[in-house]
Amino acid sequence: MSANPAFLAKLAVIGLALVNVGLLTVLMRQRRRRGAGADPSLPAAAGACAALSLAAWLLTAGLGRLIAYV
Repeated sequence: MSANPAFLAKLAVIGLALVNVGLLTVLMRQRRRRGAGADPSLPAAAGACAALSLAAWLLTAGLGRLIAYV
């Protein structure tokens, strides 16, 4: 494994993004089981997961660019 801190941070952020996807999947499955499928509005947690996902993948791209310079 590389000792490059940017690479290690990138792996950590990817792990966070994957946990976020798992959390969103569980959230939406529970919502479907409760019969909320007819309600077109998404819960606030889904919006938070979407924002976290976008931030995590943008940070991953930025950290990927930094690997060469650190």
